[in-house]
Amino acid sequence: MFRYEQLVFVLFIHFSKILIVLNTTQLQRIEFSSEGEKFFETDIRVKKFNRTVAVLDGTLNLTKDIDNSYKGMLKFSYSVLGNNQFNDYPLKWPQAPVCDFLKNSYRDYQWMVKNCSNFPEVPQDGELCPFPKGDYWIKNFHRVDMEMWNFIPDGLWRITFKLSGPGKVQGKIDAFVVLRKGDPWSRPSQNKNETSS
Repeated sequence: MFRYEQLVFVLFIHFSKILIVLNTTQLQRIEFSSEGEKFFETDIRVKKFNRTVAVLDGTLNLTKDIDNSYKGMLKFSYSVLGNNQFNDYPLKWPQAPVCDFLKNSYRDYQWMVKNCSNFPEVPQDGELCPFPKGDYWIKNFHRVDMEMWNFIPDGLWRITFKLSGPGKVQGKIDAFVVLRKGDPWSRPSQNKNETSS
């Protein structure tokens, strides 16, 4: 027999999926930087796909295999006013060896780039270590859909991925995303005195 708790859980899951559809994310820009020995070159950039959608496009050339001697971390920062003054948000993936990061976190979200890039796939029952050097491309990537967007505020977000390696080798990727919740086709009222009936 179907219990009340099961019904509540099923409704919660369906409601979360509806919220994902009602949340819109818009890529603003992406920035790459490195210190020490250069281990990558890239021309990946944000470009307009059409009037309402921005996408990532470009190539990445990794000049070294990235193994467990490299450590990666992901953190989120939030600009309350949208003026590029960011405060760290208490949401992050802590620093971990790259192979562990690929095996756990990346594997859960690799579906987002599966059909728009040639990034290697981490098998469900195995691992990908090291991440092989080579030329990678990404084309028309615009999905930044994650269930966590349901629980964080609207506005301008900076998602930072840091990679540190042996010696002083470091690389950093900053992606800037605008999050809007609610119906993406509705517009806010232009007149503050206007009331809906």
